[in-house]
Amino acid sequence: MRLRGPLSARPGYTGWGLLSEEGTGSAYTVADLGLVLPHTLWTNGWVALLSPPELLAYLMVRHVARLLPAAHSDRGVSVAPSVRTSTYGVTKTTYATLNELEEFGLVRRTTSRRAVAQGEESPREVDRFQIVRNGLDRDALDVVSAVLSASPTPMRALRYDPMAQLGRELSGVVPRLTKPTGASPPTRTTSS
Repeated sequence: MRLRGPLSARPGYTGWGLLSEEGTGSAYTVADLGLVLPHTLWTNGWVALLSPPELLAYLMVRHVARLLPAAHSDRGVSVAPSVRTSTYGVTKTTYATLNELEEFGLVRRTTSRRAVAQGEESPREVDRFQIVRNGLDRDALDVVSAVLSASPTPMRALRYDPMAQLGRELSGVVPRLTKPTGASPPTRTTSS
């Protein structure tokens, strides 16, 4: 803290200024485009129920949405893998938690083809994400409980694994295998 005025000046709370945390004596500057979080992240329990990787992925998307508001509202934002790692510390596994955030209704996924050159399209699709307005306004425990009760198998497993989808469809059709009545398990005999 910097106090203005002569050392003999009467102490008071006027004429002071914050200094940089670097210890150089330079004035503190407020960062532009800081991250603004709604209070409902805490008051509705999201901060307690989201895993650390889910929270990190959410904060990354929220920060990029603040940096690129037009792109976010228009088609969603994406972050290149190298930027995810170097700037945000988000690994591939942490990035994958956006699937859960989508299931919880906190982000919306949009998919578009990646443009390669003028007039050409790539077969590669790019997932972009938008923060759902008022997504954090719902009670976290109610939302997470409902999602997990409705689908204990994560939707991404069903989306990317056709056998999981087939198993889910057949679970209501194929009767469960049960042990026939009257049958007893084989016993092991030992000779002494």
